[in-house]
Amino acid sequence: MVDAEPYAFASEPRAVPGSRQKYRYGDDGLNIMADPRVVRGNTYSGGFRGATPGSAAIAMSQTGPASIASAPRAKRKLHGVTRPKGSIFEYEVPARQSAAVDLSAYLVEQTAPPPTANCSTQTDAFAPLPAPEPYIPAKTGVDLGTQIIAEDGLFDFDSETAPLLEVLVAKTVEQALTELQHAAELDNINAQMRDFQRRCAEEAASVKEQEEAIKARAAAKADALDKRKTGAERRRDQAEQLALATSEWRVMRENEAHEAYLASLVDPVAEEVKATFIPYVVNGVVAQCDTMASSDEVLDAAMAEALAKGEAASAEKCGEMREAKAAAEELERRRKRKGNITLSVAGAALGLPPVEAEEGEEGPDPNVVAIGPMAIGGLETLTEVESRIRDWLAANREGAEWPGGLLSAALGVDLGPDDVLLDAQLPENGQIIVNSLALKSDAEEAAPEAAEEEA
Repeated sequence: MVDAEPYAFASEPRAVPGSRQKYRYGDDGLNIMADPRVVRGNTYSGGFRGATPGSAAIAMSQTGPASIASAPRAKRKLHGVTRPKGSIFEYEVPARQSAAVDLSAYLVEQTAPPPTANCSTQTDAFAPLPAPEPYIPAKTGVDLGTQIIAEDGLFDFDSETAPLLEVLVAKTVEQALTELQHAAELDNINAQMRDFQRRCAEEAASVKEQEEAIKARAAAKADALDKRKTGAERRRDQAEQLALATSEWRVMRENEAHEAYLASLVDPVAEEVKATFIPYVVNGVVAQCDTMASSDEVLDAAMAEALAKGEAASAEKCGEMREAKAAAEELERRRKRKGNITLSVAGAALGLPPVEAEEGEEGPDPNVVAIGPMAIGGLETLTEVESRIRDWLAANREGAEWPGGLLSAALGVDLGPDDVLLDAQLPENGQIIVNSLALKSDAEEAAPEAAEEEA
């Protein structure tokens, strides 16, 4: 049997002819949401499984069209070839809901508020209104005049004024009667008021007397009750005391009889206990008490000795602490001290050549070097101060050399290199003057000795 040759192309590969372009020119990209091959929804649900054309084709390729056509409806549903009732792509996009935005700031003209200012003023008070003019009624009628003489008999004074006089007298008498009646009524009212007040006072006095009587009866009743209670308690106590005395007498008689009976009996064990055991116990207790007393005396002596040693040690420790505290306070006081010194040193003492002063020139001596003022610390030593002086001279006076021990010689005090400068007796104004070469020579002689002492 001839081996079959492997499969090979019979012709060179070539593009499939057609009107479709090979590339999508001008397309921004594939929209996967518009691709019908994309399954929408849950791929695990039975309703969408195989609902797409691609899935149906796959099912047909696997089972074959004949088997699918001949299969019953339930089997086709099981294979997932059922046609969906509606397209899964028929999805309506919900309408866009925009949030309400206040555009009044852009729709209403914005005007700058006009400038305003507050001011105040005080007007004068109102002038008083003028007094109203007297009312004068309007004149009516016509003014006419006539003249009547006494002989005409037109006016009789007595007959004309009699009615007026009667009215005035009647009114006056009526008013007087009314006032008299009013005064009499007031007197009656006052009399009734006084009678009412008198009766009220009598009633109040009667009520008070009744209250006092009731209180007196209640107090007398309470006193009588207390007396009866006291008498009853006294009689009860007497009865109890009598019963107690009787019981006590009876018990004593019974005890005497019992003791007499016991005395008539003889117990050999009790006699032996009294004669032998009790003396032995008493002697042992006495010996133990003596031993405990001796132990207490020894313990008291040891404790007294220990307390004395402790007090001595405590006193010694307190003394050392007080001395240390005093030393620390003294050191702190010395450290807080501050001083200022000013040195006026002859140039010759510092190795400077002499300078001749010009004639007529006034001022400080050019051959004297003023150093300072310099602040001195509380614990600053002589060596540290001289080192600062040398630094000052190196910075301010070129060629000047400060010999060791010159400051001690100028002060006239024998100070060592480690001695504190403020411990020496400095001048009150802090002015130190070095104007002699002898001090320099003394300082030069003392410098080797100080170096030897340091070595």
